Amino acid sequence: MEKAEPAEEHRWLQRLIGDWTVEGRAIPDKPEHRSTGVETVSAYGDYWVVFDGEARMGGQEPARSRITLGFDPTRGVFVGSFVSTHMPSFWGYEGRLDEGGRLLRLACRGPRMDGSPGEADYEDVIEIVSDDERKLRSTVRGADGQWSEFMVATYRRKT
Repeated sequence: MEKAEPAEEHRWLQRLIGDWTVEGRAIPDKPEHRSTGVETVSAYGDYWVVFDGEARMGGQEPARSRITLGFDPTRGVFVGSFVSTHMPSFWGYEGRLDEGGRLLRLACRGPRMDGSPGEADYEDVIEIVSDDERKLRSTVRGADGQWSEFMVATYRRKT
């Protein structure tokens, strides 16, 4: 198989490579729902990036997480995964960039976080604020079909 040239979407992902600090908050915003941490985003060849993070919320043990993201040109979508040391679930992503190339919307399905049985639809949105700042917003679709934001994190590139 001949190696394909990276697409524009692969180059978009490369913008995220680097070392970052993170400040997050869950919603509702309470002091015990705030977190701080670090994340390193590295290239995994020309097509993938890997996010390795560690954050602490309240008095809990630090949680480690790993996100993989790439672009599948055959399907025309971004694909990836999320796992965390604080959750037994595997989260599979599929998403698209907005027309302005600033927002990457990643849809996934996972267990309901309100304790009720079954799964829910989730969306993580990565927003490029500048070369040195990005945001992550997480939303969930409720039983009524409405989307609610439950987490926001701000990432700043280390200098």
